[in-house]
Amino acid sequence: MGSTQSGAGLPVGQLSIRSYATLASEQSLSHLATLDGGDSLLARLPTTSGGIYFCAAGTQPSQSSLAENGVVLFVVVQRAIQQGQTSLSNWQMRTASAQRKQGGDATDLQPASTWSDPAVWQQLAGQTGLSSEFDCHAGVYRSQDRLFAVNRPTSEDVASMVSDQQLSELFAGLALDRVDQTAGGLGGILRE
Repeated sequence: MGSTQSGAGLPVGQLSIRSYATLASEQSLSHLATLDGGDSLLARLPTTSGGIYFCAAGTQPSQSSLAENGVVLFVVVQRAIQQGQTSLSNWQMRTASAQRKQGGDATDLQPASTWSDPAVWQQLAGQTGLSSEFDCHAGVYRSQDRLFAVNRPTSEDVASMVSDQQLSELFAGLALDRVDQTAGGLGGILRE
């Protein structure tokens, strides 16, 4: 707890604790910060779902300088929230892709050979019957106790333009009438 992610020190030594509660537990507490007398200021009780955090001092000015020196309290709460979110995260967002990415995505959860195995994953939402490979089609899937939300790639929403030369090459040899007009233009109506 002594430093920030950037490595800068937190002003923990500048905290003034004037009164505090004594933490007692039948189970073993992890003492994260202790006071001069050895009593615990900040403790964690490990549980199967992460842990429970205890702060023995209050934020009232008569009890401590936690309110005045709020950065320490803010960091403690922020780190507890991050750890709680990590312990509860049984979901993952992915982008639909025909290419299997190595490392970092679903490859760290299950081998690529099991991705198309219906016994390993179950579709919960999305169009059914498109494919047996969940990572190629948008939808919500379950694999064991994990949830996956697979979204269309954002590149599908980007409108690409074809140049005049490419258009001529694509339709070479076909009889067609090409209308070159921009949206909102009234030139075509006036000519009629």
